[in-house]
Amino acid sequence: MAAKEEARKEDILKASIRVFSKEGFYNARMEDIAVAAGVGKGTIYEYFPSKKVLFQEMMRYSVEMYIAEIERHIAGVSDAKEVLSSFMRFNIDFMREHAEIAKVVINQPSEINEEIMEMFMNMKHRIEEAIASVIIEGISSGCFRKIKPHIAAMAFLAIVSRVAAATLYNYYDGEHSADEAHGKSMKKNYSKG
Repeated sequence: MAAKEEARKEDILKASIRVFSKEGFYNARMEDIAVAAGVGKGTIYEYFPSKKVLFQEMMRYSVEMYIAEIERHIAGVSDAKEVLSSFMRFNIDFMREHAEIAKVVINQPSEINEEIMEMFMNMKHRIEEAIASVIIEGISSGCFRKIKPHIAAMAFLAIVSRVAAATLYNYYDGEHSADEAHGKSMKKNYSKG
């Protein structure tokens, strides 16, 4: 696909995130997505044969964007504690910047087909394995106390999910910030001392 066509497809995907998050799958209209993308309705069908296919491709695009952003965000960070902190900060920032993606996933569970669910599960497994590796490295370097790395990775991701969800729904009211919650959980659950 030529660069111009690829850019147009990405514009349609980004517009679909905004429209699906606002209207939901069933109320979203291809016309609204076309307007949001700055293209004609027929142009959307050149890339996506149906609204359902567009929704599924939007989900795939969102997962790929999330993974690429994680990799970019923690690249070059070598300290295990800092990698986990950086990952937590990334998720908080990602929720703030891309709240509409998360809301689409949460609010449209019936439109998440097996293929998309499998993609989410694979992403979760990849991230769990990466976090477990960081924890193993942290234990070896003396940064973290001796814990079971895979269980710790699952617990860490549960904390990340909780903080991200609270960020998404503006749970933190000024008394406690998402950043404070992540700092306390890191110190209490993983660090020595």
